[in-house]
Amino acid sequence: MKEDYQKGNDALWRAKQSAARAGMGESSWWRLVAMGIAPRPVRIGKRFTAWRASDVLDFIERVAAGEFEQGVQI
Repeated sequence: MKEDYQKGNDALWRAKQSAARAGMGESSWWRLVAMGIAPRPVRIGKRFTAWRASDVLDFIERVAAGEFEQGVQI
């Protein structure tokens, strides 16, 4: 996957990109967002929802560090 994130230049990723970076499918990504586990999206317009790249990368680091409860499937 092409590296499109650079510090200081926070890209916006759509759900498909965010889910792919987190190593899961898009429906799993949306489930974690709804549960409040994955970061909240940024609403750009009525039909445009995206995530800040830095928020997604922070989420991935937290998952790798084991910051979530045992009962939560990620």
